[in-house]
Amino acid sequence: MTAAGSPLATRRVAIVLSAALVACVAALWTTRAQEGARWLARAKGAEARGEHALAVEQARAAALARCPTCSAPRDAQALLERIAS
Repeated sequence: MTAAGSPLATRRVAIVLSAALVACVAALWTTRAQEGARWLARAKGAEARGEHALAVEQARAAALARCPTCSAPRDAQALLERIAS
């Protein structure tokens, strides 16, 4: 059997690909969480200035920034409900 086809080489390739996948998912997760927090901060600022249409637009963007353990979508939904009432 050649070195390229050995079980050890196959295992190494699988480990490298798995690590790359984990790194990619972590980067996307972090980016999404930061994006949601940024939109939520903008929405709260717009609400404080009395710009309700802008606050709704930005809170909706924050609500769409979903990822596991992200609080921005939940907080944005609460902000939207507060603006609507």
